[in-house]
Amino acid sequence: MQARGYTLIEVLIAVSLASLITAALSETLINAYRARGRVVAAGEAARLAEAGLEQLAACGRTDPAPAESPFTRSGRLELWDARHQLYRAEVAVRSQADPALAVELVTVVKR
Repeated sequence: MQARGYTLIEVLIAVSLASLITAALSETLINAYRARGRVVAAGEAARLAEAGLEQLAACGRTDPAPAESPFTRSGRLELWDARHQLYRAEVAVRSQADPALAVELVTVVKR
């Protein structure tokens, strides 16, 4: 008579392999989720910096980041070339939660 089914060892090996694969996939998904969060935050910081740079170029000053924003924004406008009335405009946006996340935009504007 021939035995049917799997032995206990085969089942344990299959379950162990499935557990290892699941653990590896979950780690990958967690890292992908974190990376997505950083990319979204960097995009938000870039948009905030761009808006600040436009405001600085238009009226010579930039407002701080909105109160509900997780970022701080600063800007400065300094004379770069007096003869041609060119000014160097610089805006910096920094995350309050992650010091490594910072965006700085610099351009030259004519006033």
